[in-house]
Amino acid sequence: SLSLHIMASGSSSRSSVGPSLPGGVSIPWLGYGTGTAWFKRGPAREEVNEDLAASIQKAIEVGYVHLDTAESYGTETEVGMALSKVSIPRSSLFICTKVNKSIKDPIKSLEASLSRMNT
Repeated sequence: SLSLHIMASGSSSRSSVGPSLPGGVSIPWLGYGTGTAWFKRGPAREEVNEDLAASIQKAIEVGYVHLDTAESYGTETEVGMALSKVSIPRSSLFICTKVNKSIKDPIKSLEASLSRMNT
């Protein structure tokens, strides 16, 4: 797709080191987003988007190590599918997800997100 081409032709996130986290690990400034163009609404939330999973896989293969998703995007399943198909160790990836502020139990929500991503 056009959006993948634009993102993949830019600088690899491996060379775009951002802020340091505790322990000296740095999170890349540039991440591959699964929300704006891929956001699922209505009945589509229940459908697996194979194109999105392939897009995420390709993003990882060209050097993105920072993935951005959210429960509200409905794209965590596809993130998990892509993770299962790449050879990069999970420990080398930064996966950012978010929960809605109305969530009463953020820990349970995070556990559900991790389950959807198989991580």
